[in-house]
Amino acid sequence: MNKYEEIDKLESAKRQLIVAIRIFFEGKDPIAVHTLAAASQGILIDLGKSKNVKSMLIDFELIRPEKRKEVNDKLREVQNYLKHADRDPNTKLKYHPDFTSLFIFDACQIYEQITRTKFAEMVGFISWFYIKYPDLMIEGEIKEKVMPLIEDIDPNDHKLILEAIDIFEKQNVK
Repeated sequence: MNKYEEIDKLESAKRQLIVAIRIFFEGKDPIAVHTLAAASQGILIDLGKSKNVKSMLIDFELIRPEKRKEVNDKLREVQNYLKHADRDPNTKLKYHPDFTSLFIFDACQIYEQITRTKFAEMVGFISWFYIKYPDLMIEGEIKEKVMPLIEDIDPNDHKLILEAIDIFEKQNVK
């Protein structure tokens, strides 16, 4: 008989996030990636509440208070569709896989704020995110230093990102 495994919520969120990032870059099922990323993000949002850590997507304070539920429902539409069949068993989902990267990025940011640590997959994903979406970086010294380093990297070369993650992991880069 196998011995059971005992983990806490933070470890659960971290492991889901690691797998989501890896299968994202492996180009495997985007629905599975989204499910893992959203589950991890949900746990991290709940854990962050006691430390006043907020989600940039779900707790976006620039949204008028009376509109927040509507925005959150829209953001959670894919996640809720994928985990519930009681409300709409015969509907079809229009899903845009690129949206999943925002959930992964958000989960990475929340995890780092809660733990003050990073792991190899997180470093790789956040690096890729800024390579893919350089216009989202805040203007300033860091962007000026980073942009020349990433200008020749193809954000669609996921094999390269996975290789970088493996190197980060071996070197214990945080």
